[in-house]
Parts: sequence; C-alpha cells; structure tokens
Amino acid sequence: MVAALMADRSTPHERGRVLSLSLGGFDLGMALAGPLLGGLVEPLGYRLIFRMAAVFSLLGLTFFLTASSKSLPDSLRFALGMGRDRYAL
Repeated sequence: MVAALMADRSTPHERGRVLSLSLGGFDLGMALAGPLLGGLVEPLGYRLIFRMAAVFSLLGLTFFLTASSKSLPDSLRFALGMGRDRYAL
C-alpha cells in the first residue's frame, strides 16, 4: 500500500528514486529494529517492549489518519476510503 501511495504521489521521472529511498528506509528500519529492541528486552522486559510497539503503531495510525491530506477532514475522508487523494498526480 505504501509503495502504491508513493507511486501515485510522484512524477514518472522521480518515481524510481522515491520508491528506492522509501523502501530502502523501510528495509533499514526492519533490519535495525530486531537487534535494537532485542537488546532492550533484557533490562526492560517483554511487557514494556510490546507496549512500546503498540504506542508506535498507534502513533503511525494517528499520523496517517490526520496528516495524509491537505486538511484534517480531507485526511480522515481519504484514510477511511471516503475521499480522493488530493496529492495524487
């Protein structure tokens, strides 16, 4: 979904650069998250790590719901599938 959204929001001549940067960042985050959070399990415990993961997920969902378009009502309509993407080219 993220790749399709980025492809819709970029021009054809910059699409490869945009997709490679975003998917490269996603891969880097996936590669670093395991060792970093795994190192925090010992001192913090699994319960806190899962709570942190839940908070990060809720922050990401909140950001998508509120900042994916030009205004809050447009963002909510787009995120809930009731409006069009104002940034699509």
